[in-house]
Amino acid sequence: MKPLKKVLPPLLFLLLGTLLFAFVYKHTGVRQLSESLSALHPCWLLMTVPLTIAAVVIRALRWRLLLRPLGYHGGVWPLILGVFQLYLANLFVPRSGELLRCGIVTRYSGIPFVTIAGTVAAERASDLAAFIVIFAGTLIWQRSFFLHLFTRLPVGINIPYLIPCIIVVICIIAVVAVLRFRQLRNSIRAVAQRFSDGFASLLKTGAPVRFIMYTFAIQCIWTATLPLLFHAFDPTAHLTCKHALLLYISGTFAVLIPVQAGIGVWHGFATATLLMFGIDDQNSRLFALFTHSFTCTVNIVLGIMGYLLLPTVNLRKNDARHLKSPTE
Repeated sequence: MKPLKKVLPPLLFLLLGTLLFAFVYKHTGVRQLSESLSALHPCWLLMTVPLTIAAVVIRALRWRLLLRPLGYHGGVWPLILGVFQLYLANLFVPRSGELLRCGIVTRYSGIPFVTIAGTVAAERASDLAAFIVIFAGTLIWQRSFFLHLFTRLPVGINIPYLIPCIIVVICIIAVVAVLRFRQLRNSIRAVAQRFSDGFASLLKTGAPVRFIMYTFAIQCIWTATLPLLFHAFDPTAHLTCKHALLLYISGTFAVLIPVQAGIGVWHGFATATLLMFGIDDQNSRLFALFTHSFTCTVNIVLGIMGYLLLPTVNLRKNDARHLKSPTE
């Protein structure tokens, strides 16, 4: 029964994403896909890869700021390779990558897993705060856009009719969470202190300005990839940085839903957003499909590289320790 409880939620979200994907692309055939490939420009797609790597490096540097007060004195490479694996794992089981990278640092640093999980929570809280600031500013600037967007998601579905269903689902989740919390209350008390130590590292970085700069730099880099993706597809090549910012925000809302790789959900949000930019229905769907597929492919390749290279990086680190030991 317990294994079923662990497997069932991811399967339900996968089913939801698959149904949404099928709904979005129910009128898209293989012939249309093959014909649209001539409008793709791989060079523009490949130009996004260095930006993706840059965002990972900055995320690792920011994470190291949080780990240093906890006693982490390792290099940044294990953290970079751990973040590569984070994105790979999240494609298949949402949020699992966060646990994976915590385990990687625990294994090679000796810092308790729960404490490192606290630093990851602090990271995510910072990301959320930065996104809220960006969204609030954009909402004031483009209020009418978001009012129209949230009345037509996914494509063809009227969101106001879904609001009661969403409220019911939230209430059910809340009840289950409360019951589960009561069962785990004693365990939570045992690990709360370690977790809070990790989260509190946010206040002990010693470089708050650098931490804030890293946080907003990550958001800016992800946004900067979108104009390149626009240029990679002829029907969207005329879109501007303003459109990139709006698509980034709407896409982030999709990512908040824990569906594997954002399948279906991201496609629906992206398609609806592009329709509001004046892109026709078919090309909006194709852009969402091509860019999402390419991004997932890049994350898979980088994640596999991270998995293969991490033991080598840590082996060199251990060899260096052994070389130093005779003179100590």
